[in-house]
Amino acid sequence: KMLRGQWPEAEVEARQACEELQRFGLNDGLGFGHYEIGEIRLRMGDLQGAADEFERAYELGSTAQPGLALLQLARGEVDNASRSIERALASTRSGDGPADQATRGRLLPASVDIAIARGDLEAARKAVEDLESVAAAYRQPLFEAGALTAKGELLLGEDRPAEASPVLGRSWRMWQESDLPYESARARLRYAEALAAEGDQATAARDLRGARAVFERLGATLDLQRVDALLGEGAPSSSAAGAASRQAQTATKTFMFTDIVTSTDLVGVIGDPAWAELLAWHNRELRSAFASHRGEEVNSTGDGFFVAFDRASDAIECAVDIQRRLARHRREHGFAPGVRIGLHTAGATRQGRDYGGHGVHVAARIGAAAVGEEILASSAVLDQAGQTRFRLSESRALTLKGVREPVEVRTVDWR
Repeated sequence: KMLRGQWPEAEVEARQACEELQRFGLNDGLGFGHYEIGEIRLRMGDLQGAADEFERAYELGSTAQPGLALLQLARGEVDNASRSIERALASTRSGDGPADQATRGRLLPASVDIAIARGDLEAARKAVEDLESVAAAYRQPLFEAGALTAKGELLLGEDRPAEASPVLGRSWRMWQESDLPYESARARLRYAEALAAEGDQATAARDLRGARAVFERLGATLDLQRVDALLGEGAPSSSAAGAASRQAQTATKTFMFTDIVTSTDLVGVIGDPAWAELLAWHNRELRSAFASHRGEEVNSTGDGFFVAFDRASDAIECAVDIQRRLARHRREHGFAPGVRIGLHTAGATRQGRDYGGHGVHVAARIGAAAVGEEILASSAVLDQAGQTRFRLSESRALTLKGVREPVEVRTVDWR
C-alpha cells in the first residue's frame, strides 16, 4: 500500500503489525515495521517522525537504509548521508547472491542522489553503472525504472539536459505504468527540470503541474514545496491553469491538538538525554493511536501534535485511547507525561497536507485551555459525533484569545 500511495492505510497496518510483533517479542519483524513507518513519514515530509521511527528500527537491529541516509540528505547533512549509504552498500559487497543484489538495487538510487548532491559526479556515475547491472540481471520494471531515473538525474547533473529528458520521460512513464505514483511524480519532476534547462518552459510547467497534482494527493509536503518553488520561477506557471492547480481546498474536519503539560519543567527535572528518550516514546505511542483511529497527522509541534480526522467520533475515541495508554504506562512503569487534548470540528482551508483558517485557530486555543490530562471538546465536535459512550461534563463557555464569540466546550471523561 505504501508503494501504491495509500500512505495513511499503510501506516495504520504497519503500526498494528508492530503492536502484534512487540507483544510476541519478534524484534526482527518489529524493526522492519518501524522502518516502513519511517519511510512513510519521510515521504510525507515529517522528518522528525521519520527520524523517530528509523531510530527505533535501528535499535531493533535494522540497518534503516536507505531511509536513514535519505533523511540525512533531506536535512542537508550531505556528508553524513554519504557515509551512511556507503556503509550500507559496503555490507552487500561480500556476496553476489540474489539477496545482496536486490539490497544493492534498493540502496543505489539513494547513493546516486547523495553523490550528485555532493557534486561527486564520478561516484554517481559508478552507482548508476552498478544499478544498470542490477536492472539487467533482474529485468524487473522496479529496477529498470530506477536505473533510468538515476541515469537521467546523472545526465542532468552533468548539464546534459537534451540527453536527460528522453531518459527521464521514459522513466516516469514506466513508474506510472507500474502503479507507483510517488516514484513517477519524482521522476516527472526531474523530467520537467530537464525540459526547462532545454528552454521548453511551457512543457516543463505542464509536467510540473502534473507532478504537483500527485504530490498533493499523496500528501508529499517537501516535494510539493519544491514543485511550487519551481512553478514560481517561470512565467508559464503563473498562468490561470497553474494558479488554479495551487488553489487551497476547503474541508470540514475534526482537529486535535495535543500538548505535554509543563514540558519545560519536565526537561529541567530529568535532563536533555532522558527528555529525548521520553519524547521519542511519547511520539510513538501517540502516532500509533492516530493511526489506529484514522487520524491524519498534520504536523508535530515539538512536544505535541496537530491531527485531522474525517469523523468527530474517531477523534474522540483517539483522544480517549491516548489518555488510557498513558495511564496504563503510569500504572505499569511508574511514569508517563501528562497530555492535554483539545478537539474542534470546523471548516478549514487545505494546502497540501497543511490546514489553516479560523477553525484551526479555535482548535489550537481549545487545546491550550485544557488542563492536566483533560480532553476538551467543543460543542461542534459533540454535535457531529452524536451519541458518545463516554460521560461528558456540563457545558461551559470559554473565552478564547483571538476568538470573538465564546465557545461552548465539555470535558470528555476518559477514565
